[in-house]
Amino acid sequence: MEINGKEIIPAATVIWLSGQVASPRIAELDVPKDDIGRVLVDRNLEVPAYPRVYALGDCAHFTDPASGRPVPRRAHIAVRQAKTVTRNILASIRGREKKPYRYRRPVDLVSLGVSQAMFRWRRFRLYGWPARLLWFASYAFLVTGAYNRVRIIIDWTSAIFFGRDTSYIKTKIGKSGQ
Repeated sequence: MEINGKEIIPAATVIWLSGQVASPRIAELDVPKDDIGRVLVDRNLEVPAYPRVYALGDCAHFTDPASGRPVPRRAHIAVRQAKTVTRNILASIRGREKKPYRYRRPVDLVSLGVSQAMFRWRRFRLYGWPARLLWFASYAFLVTGAYNRVRIIIDWTSAIFFGRDTSYIKTKIGKSGQ
């Protein structure tokens, strides 16, 4: 393993953890935040000092009432929070009662490279290729739009056979004909 392009450390296993902090734009807001810069929200995902202002996903600190702990910062949780926020915005416009966000412990599904994954739901566990196929299908359907979904499926499938590659496929010709 090479560190900072200088020091080489012999290692058979490398574990990498990345820190996560909220966006610098969120840090600029004058609202109560947690120790990593996420905006504290109430049960409706609203910023308490600012009615009808919502925060969700990585920039929101929502405490799970059942455990008393903040919910994990994961894409599928942000997607569910977005649905709650959308319903609450519509409820506010229509003069109806808002509904609180209800966190349910989701399935744990983790990608471990191109061909491996781990799946855990309650006491049921899968590892390796079967879990990777489940991960593949689950995340492909989280992506919006058929075009994006097909493009991602093709990219992930080709990575299995040819390795990972960063590519850009231009699909529309610009006005200048380029």
